Amino acid sequence: MPIQDRDPVDRVVDAVRERVDRVREDVGHALNGDFDQIKEDTKRELAEAVRDSMEGRSRVDIPVNDRVTVQGRRERDGSVSVGIRVDFP
Repeated sequence: MPIQDRDPVDRVVDAVRERVDRVREDVGHALNGDFDQIKEDTKRELAEAVRDSMEGRSRVDIPVNDRVTVQGRRERDGSVSVGIRVDFP
């Protein structure tokens, strides 16, 4: 059965594409050391992902793929610090 209204699907695809483009750009900023250029949405999303994975732990590594890992640690004041590790061959 064909989808009569593809507009909702197209909107979701566009939203995901925009998010991927934003994150790709922000990873480039991080690799170049331009940390002030990283968008607040990306920082917030990374912190939330790490915080959700930390239950009862002070450190966590979240593998993204075989070379990239998002790392998080809980600071003494209770805040969460997030980093990205890239393993170069």
